Amino acid sequence: WLRKPARFAMVEPKARNEESAAALKRLKKEFEQDNTSPSCARALGYHAQGYELVATNGHWALLEFREIYRRAGLDKAKEQKYLQVTSKHQAVKLDNPELHNALKRAKTCMNPATKIVTLVSLAAGELGVHSSEPDAAEFMETVSERVAGELPAVRPWGVSFNFDYLEPLLGCWALTMHVVDSDSAVIFEPANKSWRFVLMPMRGESAAEIRKRFKGVS
Repeated sequence: WLRKPARFAMVEPKARNEESAAALKRLKKEFEQDNTSPSCARALGYHAQGYELVATNGHWALLEFREIYRRAGLDKAKEQKYLQVTSKHQAVKLDNPELHNALKRAKTCMNPATKIVTLVSLAAGELGVHSSEPDAAEFMETVSERVAGELPAVRPWGVSFNFDYLEPLLGCWALTMHVVDSDSAVIFEPANKSWRFVLMPMRGESAAEIRKRFKGVS
């Protein structure tokens, strides 16, 4: 018997979507194997603005909110400024799950040696996702997001990340990204502010140059 072949259908990637508590539990599980070196162990217990560092590998830090850290008389030696959100940060609200899908698509064109993906601010309410492999391929996609503050007062920004650290973070919407510049640690936190994820940037291509190419294809 001859059977008619099934019609091929392209399956669209599905964005992760979970509550903040589930995201925290998953992040702890996924990153616990990186939290083994003596220097990382010594960092446990660092705190800032009511959050305690519970896991790190030196490139990222996961913090949980602890009411006790809002009280006086704490060990000031363990209070870390790089874990704090300050007036220098500008807030980018990541509330579009399609960002997760765009990031997964960017993986197909990223340099496997560096695993760099770059997020750049574009026009009002637009975020650019970029990756490239030298002399091979380049990925550029625009995602709609919200930026806190009055445009054009908000500074243009662009930050490169290691895909393996950024991708697991996405999935709890809305997620606020606090960014200063391409060289400073970026702080992510969910809407209920129950945890923070601090991620160090990587040295990638100039955000200004990437932004120019986005304008060229718009």
